[in-house]
Amino acid sequence: MSSSSASAVIALALLAAIATDVLLVRSRFGKGLRAVADDPDAAALCGVPARRVVLQVFLLAGLLAGFAGLLDAPGRTSLSVDDGVVLGLAGIAAALLGGLGSPRGALLGGLAVGLLQAVVVTALDARFTDVVPLTLLVVLLALRPEGLRRRTTVLV
Repeated sequence: MSSSSASAVIALALLAAIATDVLLVRSRFGKGLRAVADDPDAAALCGVPARRVVLQVFLLAGLLAGFAGLLDAPGRTSLSVDDGVVLGLAGIAAALLGGLGSPRGALLGGLAVGLLQAVVVTALDARFTDVVPLTLLVVLLALRPEGLRRRTTVLV
């Protein structure tokens, strides 16, 4: 992949991340999503259509996954059956690293996983790039099963 197309992919991914963040934080949909995630019954009592919000979340997830596939496709020369497994492990490791309840944290976790993969490729060999997310996942689950961002809930 040339540097100009890599820059375009980075710019489009950043634009998608910002647009998603604005949608989740500043829109009526985002407010409804947070309400349903916190307490679906209370959200329904406040007039939030929980079933529709869940369907919209699945739609948004599918759209973002498809967009990510479009951004990833130009850099691929071949496909393999286990490509999804490696990407899934990297995503889970990023989410655990950044915090499961935080989209911004998951984005930062993804950047950290990517940077760690780049360091491993530079320091060792490109064959080890798929080992990084799995190793990170095992280490995180062994050392901090509650996640890096431990949150305590106070019931009053």
